[in-house]
Amino acid sequence: MFCVKLMHRDIIFQSKGETNQNTLKKETFPSTVFYGRLMINLEKIGLRIGHITDEQNGTGCSVFIFDKEARASAFVPGLAPASRETELLKPGKLLQFVNAIALTGGSAYGLEVASGVMSYLESKGIGYDTKAAVVPIVPCAAIYDLKYKNSSLRPDKSWGYEAAKNADYVIHTGIIGAATGATVGKILGMERASKQA
Repeated sequence: MFCVKLMHRDIIFQSKGETNQNTLKKETFPSTVFYGRLMINLEKIGLRIGHITDEQNGTGCSVFIFDKEARASAFVPGLAPASRETELLKPGKLLQFVNAIALTGGSAYGLEVASGVMSYLESKGIGYDTKAAVVPIVPCAAIYDLKYKNSSLRPDKSWGYEAAKNADYVIHTGIIGAATGATVGKILGMERASKQA
């Protein structure tokens, strides 16, 4: 499981590596959606979301791209976390912003997704200007979904590029993107794991 909280002015967007019974149907909502008393308008806050979902192989990735630099922090629990650039999100580091965040399946192999997102953003001139090159800041976290279906196919750089390229201001719900292969209760083996569907 991983948790990423992104703060943009007075709006908080929270993405968790778990699903909610109210969001299981694959429906598309407009860019404004209500979560309890919190209203999120993706276009207003400048947040585009893209997913690649491979139901047949049981994995995928999700990309969150900000139109403007966004402050972020991350919490990566677990005994064997697969993450990239999450150290950058700790207080006191040189950069206090991100250009995008990638969440992926594929365990540590899936971290390649962030390279694809970086390539896409670099092609658009988005990132931290080092004077030598523009370096997009894209932290990434992965879940372990290798035993869910096909462990030999994992999200890679091309998936990250495509998810970033197709990102839009529309909220898609259901078991999609990085949540495609998410399961719980694996500590006693996959035969005892469960998945909401």
